[in-house]
Amino acid sequence: MTRNGNHDGWWSARWFRRLKAMGLINDPETLKSEARGARIQRLEVQTGLIEAQVRDKELGDCACRIRVATLNDEAWQQIIHALSEQAFYAAQLLAGELPREIEQLFQAENLALLPASSGDMAHECTCCDRRTAPQSCRPLLAVYVALGELLNEDPWLLFRLRGRDRRQILAGLREERSRAAGSQLAASPPAQPRLAEASAFYRAETQAAEHAPAPDDLTQDMDRFWGSAKPLQEFHHYIGVPPIELVALRRLGPLPVAQDGERVYDALSDIYRRITDAALTMAFAEESDEDGEETDELTV
Repeated sequence: MTRNGNHDGWWSARWFRRLKAMGLINDPETLKSEARGARIQRLEVQTGLIEAQVRDKELGDCACRIRVATLNDEAWQQIIHALSEQAFYAAQLLAGELPREIEQLFQAENLALLPASSGDMAHECTCCDRRTAPQSCRPLLAVYVALGELLNEDPWLLFRLRGRDRRQILAGLREERSRAAGSQLAASPPAQPRLAEASAFYRAETQAAEHAPAPDDLTQDMDRFWGSAKPLQEFHHYIGVPPIELVALRRLGPLPVAQDGERVYDALSDIYRRITDAALTMAFAEESDEDGEETDELTV
């Protein structure tokens, strides 16, 4: 499974379908065979730009550039605000995952995560004439294939192409969550103390406890002091590396404190990682017998 759980190639398939819809490739099913003979030497994905060095068996070394239209700051602020208001999206994004349904949120805001039309992309290959259609340029087709394979591993590259990388998106989400939490705290009236009722409650409990009869003999309960061993025998557990690192912290985000929220979040992240490493080390350490000698047996 890949880092984002995208082992089924969903985002790669979406990328190829979009290229076909824009008329930039002939058929996703034949794309790899059409690109055969061109090998990617280097590929770099930047904000709104894909750059690649390609070696073609007939054309030689080619430099390819694909420019992708980015969304402006206002559009990104609109998207981040919409994401922060949807707990489903915010939780998955903060946990490092990119949900498939996120395209629907873009559409609801009249925006698009993937390029919407051929006018959103400009192509250039040093080995081909500028008038050559992308579907007739083998080096460009090889770049399409390579990027599709990268999206299987890291679909967040789509965000970078459209103007924001993963770090910026998550920082924006945390800022929105902190702002919303601060607004809620400011709008909530302070709770009125009810000291009289509380003190009366505890007095009543204390008085009841004072008059409760004490058991005559506790020795008859000694065997049951630690409970039954049967539930423990039926208990099964699994120890392993968490599938998503720091999932609890990522779901919560930084504390809603403007000055120290990020610093506390980073400190807690470091503590969580150290505790996880220490726990795994202890769990999988070699056991020792009664004489202190190490044994190779390990029961988990």
